[in-house]
Amino acid sequence: MPCATGNIPARLCTVEEAVEGIVLGAGHPAMTVTNVGSTFAFNGTTQVLNVPVIPAAPATPDADVQVMADASARAAATPDFIGQVGVQVTDATNGNYSLWVGYTVAPGGWTLKAGTLAAQNSTAVSITGGTVTGITDLAVSDGGTGASTAPAARVNLRNPSLPLTANDLDWSLSDNFYVTLTAPIAVTFSNAQDGQRIDFVVVADPALSMAITWPAAVKWPASVVSTLVANGSTGVFTFKKINGLIYGDVVIDYVT
Repeated sequence: MPCATGNIPARLCTVEEAVEGIVLGAGHPAMTVTNVGSTFAFNGTTQVLNVPVIPAAPATPDADVQVMADASARAAATPDFIGQVGVQVTDATNGNYSLWVGYTVAPGGWTLKAGTLAAQNSTAVSITGGTVTGITDLAVSDGGTGASTAPAARVNLRNPSLPLTANDLDWSLSDNFYVTLTAPIAVTFSNAQDGQRIDFVVVADPALSMAITWPAAVKWPASVVSTLVANGSTGVFTFKKINGLIYGDVVIDYVT
């Protein structure tokens, strides 16, 4: 209200008006409230307070896991986000409750991550227990026997009889070797493994007697080296490597 006139000093009247302005907010517009956007804000100059719009119902967050009844449901289902886990309840191919991961946010955008070893890292599979049944016979070249019965395994794992090559008995190729002599030879050994035994059949030319020179390290009974195969005869030589030493023996004069 205006100051009263009269004997009230002008300075006191000015103070009264200032106090009244502070108390009543004189000199400021009335505060208004708006309701827009999504941010709270207050403008001290214009005295405008904004209260953001609050949705009637908040959005439902994406589920961590999608459950799909079967393959058809999985083909129609869309991952909510890349990396979402999906569970297929009925799965005749990979086993029920197979696990899938969303790789594309599109219908059917799932990739199998568990159910068969085909989906695993094939170079990092460790089998430490369980039972293996109904598998294809493991080939000999893969460390198996190539068979599912003992007789068949023995056939597959047999040592084939090999001819002597370049006068060298390579113990890593077989346990059984043979040669027909038409001239004297010096035989060498290679890849002899401790605990291994080989048999070597030597057939001499019917018209000649053939001399054989063996590696000097071979030990013979009574230190007598068997070197001669008589004409038309067959000699069966046996060699065993035991404790680092090679022992030789021979049966000669099988009639050819």
